[in-house]
Amino acid sequence: NAWHSMAQWQRDQAIVAEAYKDNGKYVGLQCKAWVQQIISRASGGYVWVPLNNPPPNDYYWQNDPYGHVVGMSMPIQYVPVGWVVQMRSKTGTPHTAIVVGQTSTTVTFIDSNWRFDESVIVHTLTHAQFRNDYEGYPGGYVVYYIL
Repeated sequence: NAWHSMAQWQRDQAIVAEAYKDNGKYVGLQCKAWVQQIISRASGGYVWVPLNNPPPNDYYWQNDPYGHVVGMSMPIQYVPVGWVVQMRSKTGTPHTAIVVGQTSTTVTFIDSNWRFDESVIVHTLTHAQFRNDYEGYPGGYVVYYIL
C-alpha cells in the first residue's frame, strides 16, 4: 500500500492537500464525518477514523483496532500540520478539525460545519482562544496523527 510506505510528514501533507480540495464547498457533512471521508480519500481507503466514544467522553475517539489512528495529549501550539483535533467546547459541543497552520500565537484549522452549515472553511484561533474554549472543559481535546 502506498500510504503505508509514506513518511509521516508525507501522510500529514496528503491529508491537508485532500482537505483543501473541499475548501469553500458545501459538503453536506458534519465535522467528524467529513474528516473520516478526508482521511479515507487521502489514504486511498487504507485508513478509516473510528467512531467517537459515547457521552460524556465523546471528545475523543474509540481505539482504532488497526493502530492507524494514534491519539495523544499535547499543547495546541505544538500540534503539527496535518494532525486532527477532536475537541469539546465549554458548551459541550464536540468538534473535529484538521490543523493546517501554526504560528507562534495561532493555530489554523480546516473543517466542516464550523458555522453549522455543513460547509468546509479555514479559520484561525489564537492559542489563547483555543485554550479558553477547549482546555477548560473536562477532557477538552485530543490530537491524532494518522499512520
